[in-house]
Amino acid sequence: MYSWLFDVLEDTSYWPEYEKLCVKTQNVDLKTQRRVLVPISYGSQKYPEEIQSEIEYIESKNGLIKIKRKDKYIISILNEKTTDNIWTNNSIKTQVVNNLKETVEKYGKPKLIEFRTPFKSPVFGMKELIGKYLEIEKDLKTLGKISIAIKTNSIRTSKEPVVYNMDDIMELYHVIEEMKLKLKIIIDLVDTNNRNVLKKGMEDLVNSLASKPNSFIGFHINKIDEWGKIYGFTNRGYKIDRNSYPSFSDFMLGLSTILQGTTPKLLIS
Repeated sequence: MYSWLFDVLEDTSYWPEYEKLCVKTQNVDLKTQRRVLVPISYGSQKYPEEIQSEIEYIESKNGLIKIKRKDKYIISILNEKTTDNIWTNNSIKTQVVNNLKETVEKYGKPKLIEFRTPFKSPVFGMKELIGKYLEIEKDLKTLGKISIAIKTNSIRTSKEPVVYNMDDIMELYHVIEEMKLKLKIIIDLVDTNNRNVLKKGMEDLVNSLASKPNSFIGFHINKIDEWGKIYGFTNRGYKIDRNSYPSFSDFMLGLSTILQGTTPKLLIS
């Protein structure tokens, strides 16, 4: 609604009324709520003042955290080294798991524990990823019910991550479905210097995720305004852009499509 009023209609007069009815009092009678995003507090990212972020995103190299500013939090475990981390070194895995238990004892259960996908190698692929996840899940069982997610890595690098493009994401999703795993997927839509492979294949991204809205629980994203050219590079598009007629970018239309479900998604930006 915020984007629709400010960017498309260019009419901000209704926003205070909408804020009063829907944001503050939640008094708007919606039969079904769709495209609900849960904003996650991360770094210096600022949301419109009317939107309150109640969950903090905290990165950790070893499972320990130094400070927590909000009651609810997500802890993300970084792969400090590309070839010697929680996925490939049992000593590191044991240490991180023990540190996570210490963190939970001190700060309470996180809303989610996020692990980053490792890189592929001749001896490590999707099968090994699932095997290590099952070990980690078993190791963390003493914490009780807790959610675990894999964050994909869609940035082009010299080494390819295990969960990298839409084929990898769908393969992981199907494995989770077939094995009835509790593992969740968080999709990497962060674009650095035009290196995100999912951005290059927007049509595939939209088609795959729109047909399986429950295949992921959220996404990381930055520079939303740079993800699509208004109306694309067509004669009609050039005319519309030249006359400054407002519209959604290709990406915003795609984002609206993949978020059409009723399950809220995490927005980490």
